Amino acid sequence: MKYDEDKNYYLEQSYDPEMAITAYNTFKESLMVPTISHITNQRELEFKDGKRLQGRDEMMGFGMSQINCNESLFGYLHEDFKKKGLLQINTAVTNLSNERYNMKNPACYVFPEENNCSPGDHFTFEQKEELMSFVSYKGFDFNMTKEQHFFNWLSLIAFTISSFYILIYILKVFIFKVLN
Repeated sequence: MKYDEDKNYYLEQSYDPEMAITAYNTFKESLMVPTISHITNQRELEFKDGKRLQGRDEMMGFGMSQINCNESLFGYLHEDFKKKGLLQINTAVTNLSNERYNMKNPACYVFPEENNCSPGDHFTFEQKEELMSFVSYKGFDFNMTKEQHFFNWLSLIAFTISSFYILIYILKVFIFKVLN
């Protein structure tokens, strides 16, 4: 969606946070984040008590990745989404087909050249460990540009310097109060 497009559709939308709140409460009780197990196009869940909730991206809180996820990188209407080898709906992310798993590799969207892939590529047979880390919300190693490494270090240095100055300021204020 571009700046000059009609956005009235979004003004008329409502959002019910109940599914997100239910997922949060479930997490609070179990202290376990559910691993993403499969891809879904489902927008409604029925619980054991008969309660039905509507959602999309909130499905992740229940171990499902929405095929039509809301990702701003692809544009509001998914106009920039590369429809390369779509995921299989209602199929496990660990399902292998043509030596590819049923899950997109996010490193291919961000650093495709550095990871020898192109945007929209799936995790490959050799990347099962990375896939399992990703669907379990753990990090996995991937290649980055030299510029990204530089800016990562620059961010760490800036954070360290800022923290140091804040600590000095707090100590000065505390010492000033103690002495007066």
